Amino acid sequence: MTPTIAYRDYDFATGESGPKFNCKRPVNDSPHNTGKRQLPPVEQPQVWYPSAASGEFPQLGTGGIGPMGGPAYDYDGTSTSRTRWPAYYDGVPLFYEWTRDYIKEFRLDEDGDVKDIRPVVPSLVVDNPMDMSSVRTARSTCWSTATATSPRTRTPSCPGSTSSGATGRRSRRSAPPRPPGRRR
Repeated sequence: MTPTIAYRDYDFATGESGPKFNCKRPVNDSPHNTGKRQLPPVEQPQVWYPSAASGEFPQLGTGGIGPMGGPAYDYDGTSTSRTRWPAYYDGVPLFYEWTRDYIKEFRLDEDGDVKDIRPVVPSLVVDNPMDMSSVRTARSTCWSTATATSPRTRTPSCPGSTSSGATGRRSRRSAPPRPPGRRR
């Protein structure tokens, strides 16, 4: 959603799409809302995209729209963990797409604007990534990712953390194959 590109209201009971939301005066009328009902006007995001190919951000591909804003990686040079990520990712904001099944890194310029979007570990198979966080232990920084199909499970290499298997250790050889013909 941007100030000029609004989502449509959707009635889950009838399955009907309704009018577009008012971006200048959005209202959260969800029965599950526990916060404000009247929301501030929508601001222009740094990154936006439709379900079709984006002229502004072609690196995001096509498909559904389920953006997840992640943490920035916090590199620890004193860590001896086998699963720590390289210093290359230190301070890099991570973005993951629930419907498109990927994790991307946002490279920023000196003003904090997005200058490039790159895949993060393209060989890592993720399915509906969400709730990504960093867990720092005495010996390592580990990553935890829950998915829609695999809620949190323990990760032996990261004491005290949980994961769906997206620990940064998997390679294409060890990842389960994606079912043929599976598309969103």
